[in-house]
This record gives sequence, structure tokens and C-alpha cells, in this order.
Amino acid sequence: MKEYNYLKLLNKLGECKQGDEHKCLQAVYRQLKDLTEDQIKNDRSSWSKLRVYYALYVDSTKLEHILVKEKKKKEELYVQKMKYSLLSFEECYRGLQKYLRDQSKGAIV
Repeated sequence: MKEYNYLKLLNKLGECKQGDEHKCLQAVYRQLKDLTEDQIKNDRSSWSKLRVYYALYVDSTKLEHILVKEKKKKEELYVQKMKYSLLSFEECYRGLQKYLRDQSKGAIV
């Protein structure tokens, strides 16, 4: 995994946000501040708030439900999940970088 400066990115985003979005960013920051990259890479639950934030404020298409094929006890089942639960950390990180650039350019997002 490449090096991410995600805490700096979250701080930058927090500087231009208010209200509920700012509170959500604070929760994301608290969740990620003590984690190593390996913890993030190996434990998706360790950065769940980031995925939720991304879906709520950055890309609402990630709130859609999809069917995902899973293997359970030698059977293949289709399970309904929300798209954000399948996001990789890198997708979130790149998306947040773009979101911050758009915000600093004054784009309405």
C-alpha cells in the first residue's frame, strides 16, 4: 500500500466544512488517527466511517444496493449490499482528494 497522508487530507476538508459534514469528518478523523496503514489495509471495519462519509457527502451513487455473489459453506449466494461497503481505501482517498480540489476551486458538489 502506498503512503497516504489521510489525516492531513481530512484536516483540510474539515477546514472548509460546517455542520453535520464537519461532525462526520471529526468522527472519521478520530477513527483513523491511531491506525497504521496495515490496519487500514487488513481491517475494513477500522475505517468504516470514512466509507460512510464518502457515500453521504462525496458520491451518493455509493448508497445504492447491489447484489454480490458470496461463497458460504460450499454454496454461492447473492447477498444485497450497499456499494460503499465495497469501496477500497484507495478509492476513498483519491475521491476525497478530488472532492477537496473541487471544493477549493469553488465547484458546487
